[in-house]
Amino acid sequence: VLKKFLTENFRAAGSDLVPWNPPDWRPEPEGFLPAVQEEAMRIWALQVHALWHLLGKRISPEVCRHPSRHTILSLPHPMMVPGDRFREAYYWDSYWVVRGLLVSGMLDTAGKVVENLMALLDTHGYVPN
Repeated sequence: VLKKFLTENFRAAGSDLVPWNPPDWRPEPEGFLPAVQEEAMRIWALQVHALWHLLGKRISPEVCRHPSRHTILSLPHPMMVPGDRFREAYYWDSYWVVRGLLVSGMLDTAGKVVENLMALLDTHGYVPN
């Protein structure tokens, strides 16, 4: 009975997010880390840069249709989660996310992260962490 109730009333963890690929991502951004000359370090930096594809998420349309069934806060734009096990955008982590996006030349995505923070501030009076 309990399993039936849980199945009918709750979704799997993380189901309130769907993957999102930032449109301003490029495999090797122009001017990306020009001071890094060592090939192994450059390859590593580009592998880190490629993680934006894993970290990009958008709120599922289901959350907007039934917000009372979800604990995640709705955001006006897709977001970058601070790691693959996280399912929310966090205040302090967003600072480092924005810095990384700027280094990666993803100015539009960085701006949307800031706009999400401002929307949380407008809606809730603060940015949860």
